[in-house]
Amino acid sequence: MRTRTTILVATVVGLLMFVVWREYSSAQGEPAKPRAATNRYQISSWGSATLVGGKMQVGCGAYIVDSESGDVYFVTNEDVPRLLGAVKKP
Repeated sequence: MRTRTTILVATVVGLLMFVVWREYSSAQGEPAKPRAATNRYQISSWGSATLVGGKMQVGCGAYIVDSESGDVYFVTNEDVPRLLGAVKKP
């Protein structure tokens, strides 16, 4: 009876070790995925308020520079970004 229990425990422990080893080895074998570029986009925002005819007109916007491609975008209020051009790379 004791031999059967020992064999059963050894088998269960062996299976657990195999499963853990397999998970560990498969995780180590995968190639690393590239991380997202940090500080890729640089933003300079602006805002203005003007009193016209007794009413306040407010405007805001931003210039967005994609430092990876060199593209420069301009966006105002809640409009979609518009491509202004690109900065030349040295």
